[in-house]
Amino acid sequence: MTRAARQIEKLFSPWPLAILAVCFAAGILLASFLPSGNVWAWLVLTLLPATAAFAFRDKRIATTLATTAFLLAGAFSFAAEKGSVAPDRVKALIGSKALPTYGVVELTGVISSPIELTPYGKRFLLTTRLVSFKGVERPATGVISVFVVAKQPSAAEILYGSLIRFTGILSREDEYRAPGVISNIDQMDLDGVDASARVKSPLLIEHLGEEPVFLPLAFVYRQRAAAVEGFREHFSPSTAGVLAASLLGDRSLLDKQTADVYREGGTFHVLVISGLHITFIAGILLLIARSFTRRRWLHFAAAVIPLWIYTFAVGADLPVVRASLMITAGLIGYAMHRTKTVANQLGLAVLLLLAVSPASLFDASLQLTLASVAAIALFAIPLLRKLKAIGTWTPSADKPFPPNVPNWLRRFCETLYWNKSIWQRHKDAYVWSANIEKLPLLNGRIQGGIQRLARYIFEALFVSLAVQLAILPLSVIYFHRVSIGSVFTNLWVGLFLAIESFAAVIGMLLSSISTVLARPLFALAEFCNSANLAIPEAISNIAFFSFRLPSYSGAARTIYFVYAAVVVLAAFLFASWNVFAVRRDQLLERIALLTTAAMLALTALITVHPFSAPSASGKLRVDLIDVGQGDSIFVTFPNGETMLIDGGGRHLRYPDEKDEDAFQPDTSSVGERVVSPVLWERGYSRIDHLVASHTDIDHTGGLVDVANNFSVGKALLGRMPLGDPELDQLLTALQKRQVPVEVLTRGRTLEIGGVRIEILYPTGDPAGPSDNDHSLVMRMVYGNRVFLFTGDIERNAEQELLSAGTQLSADVVKVAHHGSRTSSTADLVAATHAAWAIISVGRHSQFGHPHQEVLSAWQGSGAAVLTTGEFGMITVETDGKELSVSSFATPDPSP
Repeated sequence: MTRAARQIEKLFSPWPLAILAVCFAAGILLASFLPSGNVWAWLVLTLLPATAAFAFRDKRIATTLATTAFLLAGAFSFAAEKGSVAPDRVKALIGSKALPTYGVVELTGVISSPIELTPYGKRFLLTTRLVSFKGVERPATGVISVFVVAKQPSAAEILYGSLIRFTGILSREDEYRAPGVISNIDQMDLDGVDASARVKSPLLIEHLGEEPVFLPLAFVYRQRAAAVEGFREHFSPSTAGVLAASLLGDRSLLDKQTADVYREGGTFHVLVISGLHITFIAGILLLIARSFTRRRWLHFAAAVIPLWIYTFAVGADLPVVRASLMITAGLIGYAMHRTKTVANQLGLAVLLLLAVSPASLFDASLQLTLASVAAIALFAIPLLRKLKAIGTWTPSADKPFPPNVPNWLRRFCETLYWNKSIWQRHKDAYVWSANIEKLPLLNGRIQGGIQRLARYIFEALFVSLAVQLAILPLSVIYFHRVSIGSVFTNLWVGLFLAIESFAAVIGMLLSSISTVLARPLFALAEFCNSANLAIPEAISNIAFFSFRLPSYSGAARTIYFVYAAVVVLAAFLFASWNVFAVRRDQLLERIALLTTAAMLALTALITVHPFSAPSASGKLRVDLIDVGQGDSIFVTFPNGETMLIDGGGRHLRYPDEKDEDAFQPDTSSVGERVVSPVLWERGYSRIDHLVASHTDIDHTGGLVDVANNFSVGKALLGRMPLGDPELDQLLTALQKRQVPVEVLTRGRTLEIGGVRIEILYPTGDPAGPSDNDHSLVMRMVYGNRVFLFTGDIERNAEQELLSAGTQLSADVVKVAHHGSRTSSTADLVAATHAAWAIISVGRHSQFGHPHQEVLSAWQGSGAAVLTTGEFGMITVETDGKELSVSSFATPDPSP
């Protein structure tokens, strides 16, 4: 090697691709914070250091120039992706107002994905060709996610490659707008989808013909559909849903009860086709290929080709494609005999992924995949190899001295890895003799099969723990869940799910020959599914094994970045640990000890979150959360206590959704999807007072999930009728958490943090009906400012309040019944003298709320009218004197 070559070699890290990938990602992050600039300017800035790096490639500055070029290249790619949306793309047409964000359109296009059948219809992707709105037809491109409502769906009439035309409701908007709630638009962009469309009947679809398709892919899609139908035919709904989700990526058959058990046990990831499945499949294929040939490129082909066929068979969702791409990059390293440069293989995969889709850096699935893979490949496996080296050490030329590690660690490793018989065979083969002292725990009684089992359990637990620690900040930020029990349940679920899958697949194959032969395998699959539900459910019921928690916000969110930096430092320190060093590095050990202590302290700060909730401000704050067609109001009192009035709930956008079915699909309630995230984003894990104004599902439906997700001090109800199905669900959740329940009636007064709460309604029997006209009505007084919360009361209740001479004046009124004409009589509107009238209502209410006459009545009284459908979450804050009103979706309104 020449001096120049040696000099160049010194300039580069042994992990160049990993470093360049980090720089590329940093450039994307930088560009996301900057205002949209000229794409060509970014390109010029990228080319300057790149050219300089080539010109000075034998100088030390070349490394700095190269990394700068990749950083700027990341920024350029992000800016180019943002600015490269074609004007005829559906989302561009919506952005230019040529198409509505929500409205009826006619679409023409080709089905470009497998068709998924659900209990309520069918779902597929449409590559758009034409769109017609208000009689104007124009060419259009882009991908639309289509759902067709059908009570007994069938995919026979349309297939992958069908050219179709239909009329449906096109949507590209956020259904719920509040802090902490996932944006529909952002998720569509990450998924590569322009908009969604809903078709109310298959009769509205016109089949125009078939377009040429890739025949092998069409065959794969047909086999996938046949497999899903086979699962549905041969297995119970729970087992069929698990098999379809875990093997084929089709979660349409997955019921909510089963999915919740997996979620609470921290094992839901096994039901989502991800890196875990792709890695397992690649490993099996590689193992089979290695038994036939030693040529690594043949191993590569035998693993990669079926892997990508499977990727497309399960729908080729972006997370699956990313995982397959990462595994492919790793297998390229394997084929090139570069298995020790895992960091470079990971870096190459990241560069490819981000170059294709820079915005995917902000996708939770990619972040979780990268963190998990890095934890396994760069930390868990290398450290396990060191532990194995400690336990299996015997004298050799390169390691003549025993591991220089603490005695307890050496004995533990020898317990798991030392095999006396292997040492004896090696000893007999040597021309010299030696005796070595081994002191495994329990006097070496752990041997043979017991030792192998103990080793498997330890290594699996260690890998699971490493992954959980690596993804901890992401789990909290995106899912607000920590599942300590998942370290253990992952082993159980992984084993039984593997057996269940093999039994089901082999049974399905045998069923075409003989149902008698297949029946025992089907029974085994059902047993495994039951076992997978029983143990995780039992463990999740232990309070500290699985719990929900808020995230830090604002400047406090830097704790997650500090934690990530400490984890990376810990991984680097353990990678630098030489267990066979003649002299132990005392400085390294001290730094490692301090780093471990820091990681434990930060873990406690994240999971216990002592500083997440805001401190008492001395002000009364009322947040009217955007829950669509429903009510949910979060009150923060001056002393820091909290009250949640209603939690929204399931609402029906279309009349054909009213049919009840025993099957409950795995969909999130408004309480889980909206209300809980809003409170977690604020930093709360406790609600002091949980209030249900009445038992309609659009008020109490979300409270069930809220009661399960938060610590609740006390529940307050207007009435508690017996046998009410909605209320019974809430009471069951409260009873499970041992939350006291109190019924409030007219005349009661509460004092919380200097705020007087007057209970104005209902009157009569506390066990009477809890419908709209018997809603809980409360008047909150703080200093000179008054709030009136009216639930869903209608004319009769309003008249009763007025006839009783009730004091109804208020600065802010939560308008009754979502602005329905059944409420807000002229006398009540006049009696409030309100400055602000706020209506909690969906953006597109199927009931036509708010009715125009109600809006006119409040506006005519001099009140400023705001709706959550228009403004998103609305916040009113007062110190008892001044009153401020702000909204999530628009600039602060003024009366």
